[in-house]
Amino acid sequence: EATLKLYVVLDAPAGQNISLACFEVRRPWISKEAHWRRARKEHPWGKPGCNDVLNDRAADAVSTQTIKPGKGWYTIDVTAAVRDWVSDRSSNHGLLLRGQGTTKAVCSFFSSEYWSADMRPQLIIKYR
Repeated sequence: EATLKLYVVLDAPAGQNISLACFEVRRPWISKEAHWRRARKEHPWGKPGCNDVLNDRAADAVSTQTIKPGKGWYTIDVTAAVRDWVSDRSSNHGLLLRGQGTTKAVCSFFSSEYWSADMRPQLIIKYR
């Protein structure tokens, strides 16, 4: 079992939830070089925003989670992705979190660089 634990802040009107979908990324990218149009220097995404389902990311979400307005901890089941990574390490290019829905909302996550280590994302793996 594997879960991604995130501290999320959703600024949206009351009752306007979003669905947060988690997809496996299918190609290498570099965090300091990646942005909407490219995965890394001189390597554009197949479609902006890592949206090419043939080359950039998986077409089907590993998992989805409903996020409500406000702030708090959420867990996303990423067991299927971690199983893929265990069977083929070279397939681990991370995860793409993508909000889905029609509401106008701003969704923020506390990052791995957040000043308080207690609020940073966690990948929790349980195995036998």
